[in-house]
Amino acid sequence: MAEAFKKEINEEGKVVLVNYKANDVEVTLPEDIDIIGNRVFFSASKMETLILNEKVAEIPIDSFCYNISLINIVVPEANPFFSSRDGILYSKDGKTLLNYPPARKAERYEIEEGTLFMRQSFRYGPRFLFEITTPSTFTSLPDDAFRCSFTVRKINVKEGVKKIGKRCFSFSTDLETVNLPSGLEEIEEGAFRGLTSLETIEIPSSVKVIGPKAFSDCPRLKSIKLPSACEIAPDTFDESVSVERY
Repeated sequence: MAEAFKKEINEEGKVVLVNYKANDVEVTLPEDIDIIGNRVFFSASKMETLILNEKVAEIPIDSFCYNISLINIVVPEANPFFSSRDGILYSKDGKTLLNYPPARKAERYEIEEGTLFMRQSFRYGPRFLFEITTPSTFTSLPDDAFRCSFTVRKINVKEGVKKIGKRCFSFSTDLETVNLPSGLEEIEEGAFRGLTSLETIEIPSSVKVIGPKAFSDCPRLKSIKLPSACEIAPDTFDESVSVERY
């Protein structure tokens, strides 16, 4: 069904998929596609399986966040850029988690050990996923890592993570529990902002700095205990939050 795929050639001579007009349950990417354009599959609400080709090299961060039926991303072994781990999209070397299919039927997911990086892989919330555990191989959580991960209620951050990036968990409105590791040193700006379900959180004694608005707009968070030497900004917490030092 080649007519379903609208393509363009960019300035570098690469074939870019700019639109997908059908709504099939299983979609196979044409063999000549080098790049998947931004939000190409926006209207593919019935797509459950996407089969990539052997040469596609670029997939935008928000390619599948609106595909409410997507369960499985298949990557041919010959593709040098990507791999599929139980239907979840990783880089070829397995060091970067790229996209978690929104309709994957699992309540819990442990990011694979050996993974070093992730992008905003859970954006807008997988439909069935309630709990995520990071690997011990992470040393930091990047900006926006779990931002807007609706439906996720619990995130376990394993030891090894030293820094939590800007807006990391922000506006994940169902998130009730975040278990932070000993050894964590820095929580950056807006990291927990807008967590409307968060009532309590334990800040490890190793934390040295918490950035501006890190816990703003968390209406259920009434009190928090911080290490005595931890530096905070004037607006790290809402005025209604009671801060106690230990």
